[in-house]
Amino acid sequence: NPDQQLIMTKHSATVTPENKCVFPFNYRGYRYYDCTRTDSFYRWCSLTGTYSGSWKYCAATDYAKCAFPFVYRGQTYDRCTTDGSLFRISWCSVTPNYDHHGAWK
Repeated sequence: NPDQQLIMTKHSATVTPENKCVFPFNYRGYRYYDCTRTDSFYRWCSLTGTYSGSWKYCAATDYAKCAFPFVYRGQTYDRCTTDGSLFRISWCSVTPNYDHHGAWK
């Protein structure tokens, strides 16, 4: 079934669609607001707020979503913007306050 994800833990690997990525999550002293390649060739996420061995590889549906509205440089945005982009590439914050978290996509 293409909707199912490979879920891997320290003890087993099972296929299940129920487990969801938790954002943000903490791993080795860093906070992640999206899937990461840290310590892995493939993007993955934690299934708990603080990584405790439960994780899964990310599928397209797992990546962080834009958080609308969001605040950037004190201004509120309700859609993606090119403001602040060196090459005028559209972007959005994945948290309600980019000024505080600095997390974007």
